[in-house]
Amino acid sequence: MLSALVIFALTLISGAPIAIALGLAGLAGRVELGIPLRSLSGAMFAGMDSFILLAAPFYLLAGDLMHKAGVTGRLIDLASIVTRAVRGGTAYAVVLGALLFSGISGAAVADAAVLGQLFGRRMPAEGYGREYTAALIASASLLGPIIPPSIIMVIYGLMANVPVIDLFLGGVLPGIVLALALCFVIGLHSVRGAGLPRPQSTAHGRSIGQTLLDTLLVLLLPIALFRGAIAGVFTVTEAGGVAVAYALLLGFVIYRTLDLKEFYASLVTTARLSASIYIILGASNILAQVMAIGGLAGFIADVVALFIGSSLLFLFVAVVLLLVVGLALEPGPAIVLLVPIFQPIVTQLGIDPLHFGIVMIFALTVGLVTPPVGLCVFVVAQLLQVPSGRVIASMTPFFLAVLVALAVVMLVPGLSTWLPIALK
Repeated sequence: MLSALVIFALTLISGAPIAIALGLAGLAGRVELGIPLRSLSGAMFAGMDSFILLAAPFYLLAGDLMHKAGVTGRLIDLASIVTRAVRGGTAYAVVLGALLFSGISGAAVADAAVLGQLFGRRMPAEGYGREYTAALIASASLLGPIIPPSIIMVIYGLMANVPVIDLFLGGVLPGIVLALALCFVIGLHSVRGAGLPRPQSTAHGRSIGQTLLDTLLVLLLPIALFRGAIAGVFTVTEAGGVAVAYALLLGFVIYRTLDLKEFYASLVTTARLSASIYIILGASNILAQVMAIGGLAGFIADVVALFIGSSLLFLFVAVVLLLVVGLALEPGPAIVLLVPIFQPIVTQLGIDPLHFGIVMIFALTVGLVTPPVGLCVFVVAQLLQVPSGRVIASMTPFFLAVLVALAVVMLVPGLSTWLPIALK
């Protein structure tokens, strides 16, 4: 199994895609262990053959269709209306807008791009610094994978055999904790020195009423999907299909902002993103089989022996490791790679796999705002034409708030487990 680890590390360092690194490492491990290569294709297909995985393209398509239909702008307008009366209202609107938009996007990078486009001009025009604006948007985009529906939660649910609906519900309160932590930093900024500027709102009675009506049609969707999935009316995967149908209804019939060309573009985008997810999962299963045959069970037993009677210490060590891994790997591939290692340890230590899943997703997501990966930072920095180094420097208070929120979620399991239990 040593050759597999060496090839995996060298391939990653060379800049090759994660799927190639996983596949080549699995191939090398099979050769080293003498596993017949004729089973290679079957192992790869087995990694992708899951009904749960159909949820990923459905939610990706629904999110893209809603964005193209103008839903994003309506949600941001609602957030701006709610926060327009307080100092720093536009900054609060970024966090609230991210909270609302995350309910249809499920991806941090998508949140960063959309929020950067919508607030990248508005906030500097009101008097916010461009670095501060970019730092806030990048930080708020971390809500994407934590607030349901989340593509990463679908992947974790498959890998760890945890119900996806439980993960969706389990991410709600941790997401709110993160949003409140970011708002606390904004509140501190608004009362220090000259404070943050007041929002420049041009909304009037009729526009507010229309905005509330339009967004109500959107906000009813996740409520209906969750209630339907909990009641057993449809599965989480089927709920994704319902979301797509509803997005088409909004775009073509109610808002009339979609056309066939944009619909086709959404299908192409969804196909590309889904293919990248599926090939990573297929390649990871090749390596997972090698790890299982190559002595992973013995390694896990040794690790468990170190943490018997101290699950909290294990959680702390795991979070630190996940934060380090997040510096180099995106959350999706990291989950695919690490869940087979962590899950047996979590089970033997008596840690709730739902709680650990939320903590794992949260910790890995932090890597999206830290170099060298830091995709959300780079996306926002490019949109606002600010050097990424200056954005990262301006993120310090927000980053500390994110770490505090992560610590709270780690130390209070009920934040992840209470809602799934209460609603069933």
